[in-house]
Amino acid sequence: MGSAFIFSTVDMKTPADSKKRISIKPENTRYIGDGKIEYHIKLDATSGNNMALAFVSRHQNVEVYAGNKLIYYVRNHKSIYGTTTGTNYTIINVPSYTTDVVVRLTNVYDGYKARGTSFEYGDETRIIKELIAESLPSVILSSFIILVGFAMVILWIICRKI
Repeated sequence: MGSAFIFSTVDMKTPADSKKRISIKPENTRYIGDGKIEYHIKLDATSGNNMALAFVSRHQNVEVYAGNKLIYYVRNHKSIYGTTTGTNYTIINVPSYTTDVVVRLTNVYDGYKARGTSFEYGDETRIIKELIAESLPSVILSSFIILVGFAMVILWIICRKI
């Protein structure tokens, strides 16, 4: 596995690296009741292909419209884990030449105020690549903790047998 990184012939710089990932503010934010919030976002139409909008939703149904067309949704459903959508880092590929995007977030649980979120816009590949890079230290540390836990259980089994 290590040799794949050492002897790789793939360029370290990819076309996605030259594209920008920016934080954007909605043009208009509407609170509809206690549990629903709607964001109207203006995008640059000349930004090209493979552009994506990224945001975090927390226990909310999500609907995203490009113009008047629904392009993405997540709705709660009944499962063994409850009726929640959970917390999601959502990355939505925006169709080329789209200028108006509406994001509608609705709380799954009644009686809670709608939570706001922040938006990022940029190349989808770059957003995913940076998200993985930012999460890598936590993944490595968590994996190490799990391995130490397994080692302690095995050590306990061995010591108990002796």
